[in-house]
Amino acid sequence: MSNADLQQLISERIQREGPISFAEYMRMALYEPGYGYYMTGAAKMGWEADYFTSTDVSSLFANCMGRQLFTMWEKLKHPAHFIVLEQGAGRGHLAEGLRTWAQKEAPEFYEVLDYRTEDIRGGEDAVEERPRVMSSTQAMPSVVLSNELIDAFPVHIVEKRRELLYEVFVDVQQDGRLCEVLDEPSTPEVADYLDMYKIPWRTFDEGWRAEINLDAPRWIQRTAGLMTRLHFDH
Repeated sequence: MSNADLQQLISERIQREGPISFAEYMRMALYEPGYGYYMTGAAKMGWEADYFTSTDVSSLFANCMGRQLFTMWEKLKHPAHFIVLEQGAGRGHLAEGLRTWAQKEAPEFYEVLDYRTEDIRGGEDAVEERPRVMSSTQAMPSVVLSNELIDAFPVHIVEKRRELLYEVFVDVQQDGRLCEVLDEPSTPEVADYLDMYKIPWRTFDEGWRAEINLDAPRWIQRTAGLMTRLHFDH
């Protein structure tokens, strides 16, 4: 699908349902099945693609991560089965580099290392389940890690106007172009987020903006629950 097809899909939704939050616009732009940036076409990462990450530059990052996991394994008294779950694994370069380091530098650790990866999958529930976590019937990981995952979560945008907090929505102009509009926050979570973290936004300049990532604390909570079950299971 082309960018024009995606824009048409977004425009049709707005015309049908009204302006959508920037978070929902970002979700559709990146993850809409069959249309989104990460859901269609060739790989987006690498030297010849749109952008590259630390694993494209050298093996240093994977080596450092491998050494850190090895240290954790040692502190846990050398368990016979060490499960690592990488969420948002992309092309798997970090996993590949880390396994290569362990095989060469820490063979005894490599023998017990069970490195698992999860990433976006197609289907209607791809984004709602992202990042996917293991069910309670599966073996629990010793470590959960991610590289450049949380910063790809859709974000709400808020703006201060006349001592009030508004949210940025995306609308369609008469000429068909997308545009920003301000309205009351879409949910109480968005409205109360800054106050909950004691951010003094009322003292900031007119027009001040911030991104609110509601998926990040949810992911942290799910991950903490996963690790808590691991602790009590042992």
